[in-house]
Amino acid sequence: MRGASKSIGRLLPICFICLVFFVIYTIYVEFVCIPYFQLDVDPQYRLRSLQIEGERQLIKLHILSVLLIWSFIRTSLTDPGYIPGTGIKPTTMTPSEQWKLDDHNIYSCKERKKNGEFRYCKYEQCYKPDRAHFCRQLGRNVLKMDHYCPWVSNCIGFYNYKFFFLTLFYANVTDCYLLSSIYNIFFKLYVDPNASFNQLFYLALISVLLIVITGILIPFMFFHLWLVSINMTTIEFCEWKASGSYCYNLGAFENFKSVFGSNVLLWLIPYGYPEGDGIHYPDGVKYFSLLGI
Repeated sequence: MRGASKSIGRLLPICFICLVFFVIYTIYVEFVCIPYFQLDVDPQYRLRSLQIEGERQLIKLHILSVLLIWSFIRTSLTDPGYIPGTGIKPTTMTPSEQWKLDDHNIYSCKERKKNGEFRYCKYEQCYKPDRAHFCRQLGRNVLKMDHYCPWVSNCIGFYNYKFFFLTLFYANVTDCYLLSSIYNIFFKLYVDPNASFNQLFYLALISVLLIVITGILIPFMFFHLWLVSINMTTIEFCEWKASGSYCYNLGAFENFKSVFGSNVLLWLIPYGYPEGDGIHYPDGVKYFSLLGI
């Protein structure tokens, strides 16, 4: 019973996002796109130029919506990454034995405790590779863990960080596109004596929603864009502020490749996986300090 309640609680934010998307999508199609088709006008008097504009609006809306939903689903359903041999796959060996099979795995780790010992997880009973952290919500360690996101009901880590960033990116692009389209039509309707109150009200409603959402997501997206450019996670950012050192920066282009993949043409497509295995990381070519970059 308790587990079922917890599962339902984790799904509520996703349901809320789906509801907000449905409301915005429905109002936009009903009060922005459909009027271009002049359905209340006799067919012989309909302007083809307006119909073409309506078709363009629908095509753009659905392309952005598909990319946004695709990115969101991949973020939510993609496993962020786990330490090999920690019970995710069947094994006859204990987790620590799996991780200890290759001494290079342990001794190549850059991250240590303050006393110089290797990082060890008491929950999964195994040594942790660089950049891995324990996620309480998932109950296990996550490779290159960034943070747990309740809005996708998943932890953001090595294998789904690209999809998470693209979700932010396409959410902002879609919001800005919708706002610009509404702006172009709203003030024309405002001075039009034939405009309906419902149309103005609902356009104003989703405009407020979009402004609030964009105001939250744009700074968040640029923060993560900066993190990607220096090959840093949110957890590492907090640790860096405390310790004053960081060693994974490979240079901007290589940093982006490490997240979005080697094929630049696929960077903005929610497909594929990052370079590497999420366990071993090359030494950075540029070190950070609290005094500068």
